[in-house]
Amino acid sequence: MHSETISNTLRAGIKIKKPEKTACEVFLSRHTNLAPRTPESTSVARPKGFNRHEPAKPTTTRKRKLQRSIILTSTPVKEEQRQKFEKAKTTVTKTLEISAKKTKKTAKENRNNKKINKFNDIRTILLSGPNTRAFAKPLRPPSFKWYRRRSYTVLELRRFVYDNDPQFTSHKFRTAANDWGVEIRFTAPYSPQQNPVERANRV
Repeated sequence: MHSETISNTLRAGIKIKKPEKTACEVFLSRHTNLAPRTPESTSVARPKGFNRHEPAKPTTTRKRKLQRSIILTSTPVKEEQRQKFEKAKTTVTKTLEISAKKTKKTAKENRNNKKINKFNDIRTILLSGPNTRAFAKPLRPPSFKWYRRRSYTVLELRRFVYDNDPQFTSHKFRTAANDWGVEIRFTAPYSPQQNPVERANRV
């Protein structure tokens, strides 16, 4: 049916307008040789296994990352009490079991130093803030309400991992988490030996 319509259009003497070339196509047609180049026609060594006519292989990195077990540090220990890498880590058994929260700093000002609460799990990142005086008080219920409802009811998260900031280690926040039925773990305390840049500066 489509071919008959085109043939009738050509018989009537009506010209079919060709699609216009883009600026990039015009530039390439003027300044480059469109003939395919073979490895023998160029002196530049191509990467091993390179073939521009070969279809791209599908990447499975994202799928592999989602299937891989999440490894996080368990309860905090002192630097001299740490074990080797494999023994000092615990593996999560369920997907979306652990969610972490980080307080991000904004640009420093003379009077108002604000902080933004960032909640993230394996698939979601939520910014709620800014939350003033984040170090002095624990998380307020309004800023935590949406994420708590989604995490506990929809995703059924029951274990959280936080850093050792005062808003998480406070008695009020631990009591609230205990009432919600959530297990809280804290990351190992930071030491300059963990940062390769600081180690290099000390040498």
